[in-house]
Amino acid sequence: MFSVDVVQQENGRNRGWCRADGIIQLVVGDAHHEAGALYGKEDAIAAADLVARLAEGRKDALVLTDMRRLRKTSSAARRVPTYPDTLRLALVVSSPVGRMLGNAYIGIIKPDHETRLFTDEAQAVAWLKPSVDESGRSR
Repeated sequence: MFSVDVVQQENGRNRGWCRADGIIQLVVGDAHHEAGALYGKEDAIAAADLVARLAEGRKDALVLTDMRRLRKTSSAARRVPTYPDTLRLALVVSSPVGRMLGNAYIGIIKPDHETRLFTDEAQAVAWLKPSVDESGRSR
C-alpha cells in the first residue's frame, strides 16, 4: 500500500514522490544535466531504486517520469531496467523529436509494461489515470 505521507525523496540527481492519486512521480536529472552533463548508468540505477522505495512493494505501480532536463543519456543508462512491478510508465520528454526517437527505442526494446512518451505532462497523467481507482490504487 502506498503512503500519501511521502512528500518527496531524493537520491543522487533524481527526485520522486507519491501523488495523492497513487501515481509515483519522478523527476530525473538536475541543472548539470540540463546544461549537457551525461546522465549515466549510476543515475539511472538511483532512479530505479527511488521508484522501488516509493512503490513500497506494490505490484502495480503507475510511474510518471519527467525526463525534460536530460540532454544526453548513456547507452548503459538506457539499458537499466525500470521498477519490475510497473504496470504503466509515462515518460515526459522535452520535444516531439525526443518523443519520436524514444518511441523508436521502445519499439526495439519492448518493455514488459505499457510505456508511452509524451511532451505534455497533463496528457501523460490522463493516460495513467484510467488505471487508478477512486482510492488511489492501481487497477
